[in-house]
Amino acid sequence: MEILHAEPILTESFIYNLFGSIVIISVLLSVMCLIIASIYSSLEWLKTGVLLATLFLVAMIATIIIRVEDKDTTETGLYRYEVILEDDYPLEKIYDEYNIIEHKGEIWILEDKPS
Repeated sequence: MEILHAEPILTESFIYNLFGSIVIISVLLSVMCLIIASIYSSLEWLKTGVLLATLFLVAMIATIIIRVEDKDTTETGLYRYEVILEDDYPLEKIYDEYNIIEHKGEIWILEDKPS
């Protein structure tokens, strides 16, 4: 097996994913509240919509800051490989030790299986 390229498999920061979810939820809720406020001419719904829009802006700014400053990606200890298999290399060994991601002609893209 000839390895052409190997790179570690990384996971993203939990905090980044959390703030991303908050951004999406606050956008949807603020739009919904502003629509309800305009339909019913309600000051309470307008205040709620503005509050949620503010939450959206704060979460969006925090997400950008975390993404830029916090390179909190963690190596999983697993790798992704681009390889060329020799004709006599046993495929059973490939199936046992790796997840096959893609097969393009002679090049196989494999990932280590988690232990």
